[in-house]
Amino acid sequence: MKRKWLKVLMMLMMACASFGGPMNPKEIEDLMCTMNETRIEFTIPDENHKGDGGKVDRATVKLFWDLWNKKQ
Repeated sequence: MKRKWLKVLMMLMMACASFGGPMNPKEIEDLMCTMNETRIEFTIPDENHKGDGGKVDRATVKLFWDLWNKKQ
């Protein structure tokens, strides 16, 4: 019987959390700051290594593809 009530309590707590329980203003501010942080993007440099785009050879694409797959 006790286990049944614990399950009910857990389900209620999960429901409150998933339907947007009240948030502390500090938590909202931290979340907004995190969302506005600068993200680093990787670009594939062109043949003269200035990074202005243009033609990319297959070896460079394969290298970045392998690095991307290794990271995941």
